Amino acid sequence: MSGKNAVRIGVHEDDAKLAHAHVTGAGDREVRIGPNGHPLDGQLELTRKQQQAVEHYETWIRKAVRKLGRRNQVKPGGAGGEAG
Repeated sequence: MSGKNAVRIGVHEDDAKLAHAHVTGAGDREVRIGPNGHPLDGQLELTRKQQQAVEHYETWIRKAVRKLGRRNQVKPGGAGGEAG
């Protein structure tokens, strides 16, 4: 889906920081969220459309971010649970 109002949610496996998802679109902001669907500390609030997308995909987000967090804990040089 493309366009100015499209919302995208993605998990970047090569991200060496605390496991999180990126929510983009529905405006010019990108917000990093944790497995609970809430913005990480220091992040902007989600727009209304971003929040709706996060609520719609909350189960997928929770599973994907937690899986990445487990993978980072065992990966050499991984985040090991530290916020960055």
